[in-house]
Amino acid sequence: FVMKNRKVTIKTVDWRDGEGVMLPLQLYHTKGPSASPHQSQTDDLNETSSDKECLTLEDVRKNPADFFLSFSSRTKLEEHDTLSAIQKTQLLQKIRAEQKARLPVPLSALRILYCDADICVVDKPSGVLSVPGHRRNPSLANLVYDTLQPDIDLDQMVVHRLDMATSGILVYALSLPALSKLHSDFKNRRVQKTYQALVHGHDTIKQSEGEIDVDLERDINNPPFMRVAQPKPSNNSEQDETEGGDESAKEEDGANNGKVGRNHKFFREAPKESLTTWSLAGFEYLEGKPVTRLNLRPWTGRTHQLRVHCAQALGTPIVGDEIYGTEQDSGEYSTLCLHAKKLCIYHPISNAPMVFETDTPF
Repeated sequence: FVMKNRKVTIKTVDWRDGEGVMLPLQLYHTKGPSASPHQSQTDDLNETSSDKECLTLEDVRKNPADFFLSFSSRTKLEEHDTLSAIQKTQLLQKIRAEQKARLPVPLSALRILYCDADICVVDKPSGVLSVPGHRRNPSLANLVYDTLQPDIDLDQMVVHRLDMATSGILVYALSLPALSKLHSDFKNRRVQKTYQALVHGHDTIKQSEGEIDVDLERDINNPPFMRVAQPKPSNNSEQDETEGGDESAKEEDGANNGKVGRNHKFFREAPKESLTTWSLAGFEYLEGKPVTRLNLRPWTGRTHQLRVHCAQALGTPIVGDEIYGTEQDSGEYSTLCLHAKKLCIYHPISNAPMVFETDTPF
């Protein structure tokens, strides 16, 4: 219709059941356990992972076979003497994360907000994997599967995921029709997600709200992590010679200090668009140090999207981010201050609108 010479398009959503009865909005809110950025969100996780925090590269180099390292970690460890100090720190963080991922997930990590025959919505603590992944590590999905024993395979429960370090709301499918519909809703952006984060400082954020619209790509200097996309070097550039199109040559000179060559799959991957809108929630102090609370709403679902957007696009990393943050984040703060606070979906079977929300633990 037209309002004051403006054309307004209204999109209607059917909130009725098959008999035409209006479906009520369903709200689910829970108060999760609070945690300081200096500690894990569950005592069980904190106790079992403490020895992993003390792990050093020298410990790993003595008996690498004892740590069941990933291929990329093994490769970097073999190149230890050619790595810079920053690359060694990044490698140690990656190995520590791999060791934490192998730990059993305690039953206390399972906090169910809602459950029926088709979906299970949980509040995931920081430090727990959402899904087992290709290494088949213990995960929250395993805990849900073992507890509820749905009539589908574990991998068929997975609708979306959160980083291991990120806390907050996750939905798992418990039936194939629910899985199909939820996948479609996520793909078509019928799902709304809101996160809350603490970022360093008070001076970087100058506006009350904003939008981050940048392409993301794998960081070829630190795979498999991400970065804001950068121009690819040309075939004749000096940088191309150092990164190398010849994989055998790259391997001979110590894998070029941890970089990957132009033939590597990470280099060949095209950058992907990413979009986040954000708003200022307040200025605070954490342990006497200035931090800013942000509400973040991702419209795409790229790996580490919010962490890269804060650190590289806004210029202020999330507190506790060992990968994209500061030295303080890899030492003083052990918990990433990023929480999936709210999830708005339509029930995959009834189409009823559902809003799930948890209190931010920091």
